[in-house]
Amino acid sequence: MSRRKLPPYVVEPGYVTSQTDGDRHYIGPRELVRLYGLKRGEYVVAGQRWPLEWPRLRPRYDGQYGRPAALDRDRSPEPA
Repeated sequence: MSRRKLPPYVVEPGYVTSQTDGDRHYIGPRELVRLYGLKRGEYVVAGQRWPLEWPRLRPRYDGQYGRPAALDRDRSPEPA
């Protein structure tokens, strides 16, 4: 029986004050997933019971989002 791999990141929605316009915006979980370029199975949403020490992806003041490099490194092909 294979064990299910746990998602590596916790998406933590919240408010952020934009660096470009100075306005306060709420960034929800769907928007964060899109901004960080995550796929299903690569994250859980904060508030679910997951270890606090897991990496958290939050709204960013500078707007510099991107796919976490660790996700691409972990995608090496499985041995046959």
